[in-house]
Amino acid sequence: MRKMLRAKSLLYERNILQADLARVMEISETRLSRILNGRDRPRETELARLAEELGVSQEELQSDQRKA
Repeated sequence: MRKMLRAKSLLYERNILQADLARVMEISETRLSRILNGRDRPRETELARLAEELGVSQEELQSDQRKA
């Protein structure tokens, strides 16, 4: 598993805290951190929600993972 650098970059650019995103996604901050840092693989529903909240496609987030 690889880090989700694009997602982390978008959080920074949009001044969104991981805690706020985790709350909106209805997952723990720990779970989100593990996903973003490549320690856990996101479930399909989590990936879809993450992409939706960040305003990008799932493909963009996944292609970022393959490039990292």
